[in-house]
Amino acid sequence: MSFAERHKIWLLPLLILAAAAVLWHNLSGGETPAAPPPADEFLKAAPPPASAPDAFGADLQALAVLPPAAADPAPLFKAGRQPLPPAALRPTAPPSLHPQLWARLWRPPAPPRLAPPAGPAPRRVDFLFAQGDRQEAWMGGRPYRPGADLGGGYTLRRLAASGAVAAGPAGDVAIPLNAQPAPSALKGPP
Repeated sequence: MSFAERHKIWLLPLLILAAAAVLWHNLSGGETPAAPPPADEFLKAAPPPASAPDAFGADLQALAVLPPAAADPAPLFKAGRQPLPPAALRPTAPPSLHPQLWARLWRPPAPPRLAPPAGPAPRRVDFLFAQGDRQEAWMGGRPYRPGADLGGGYTLRRLAASGAVAAGPAGDVAIPLNAQPAPSALKGPP
């Protein structure tokens, strides 16, 4: 259901009232708007407004009055009908950019680079995987290759036989291999 259908109880009388008001205004012969002044009045120089010499903008009062020569559009029309000189018709050369000039411009200093807050170092390596060129250290169920971000500001630097080495905010940190005890042999009853 549209807006007009939902609100027709009050919307229709309001529209009728608005149409009646417009019709009454048009037929009542009220005041007609004043005709705009002729164009010649705009071109006449108006006297400068009287103001105190210390008033704001007193130095710009000379610009408030348009000189009669500037008000005449005939010279502009005449100049506009003249053909362009051949020099103006030639394409302009593209601007040449000089990297040496741009390099000497002032640049604002770079903001200081803040190090990410150091989190806890990774605790344990679950297992190491190496096959050909592919080397991975599995930690927390995810594989990480050398150069990968471990979080907390640490990066996996290299793999070692005893675990992995991570580079962090405090330097290199050794991450040991999570050594699981070997399952003991099942012992039967004595």
